[in-house]
Amino acid sequence: MMDTVPHNRFFRYLDIFNKEILVVTDPKAIAEVYQSRSYEFTKPTKAKMVMEPILGNGLIVAEGADHKVRSA
Repeated sequence: MMDTVPHNRFFRYLDIFNKEILVVTDPKAIAEVYQSRSYEFTKPTKAKMVMEPILGNGLIVAEGADHKVRSA
């Protein structure tokens, strides 16, 4: 999709349930989402439901205040 759809650092599409999906493709923007401003972006509910039984509620799955406690 990244090779066929014109984009400028990110693109947006709708999934089969008409839910908006945003894909970030710029390395600097990805670093901002995952490092600088990670507490402003939450994981998708379905992804968290799949990951938590496998990985537990640790650093990868935990969010917000719970993540801050686990990473300290």
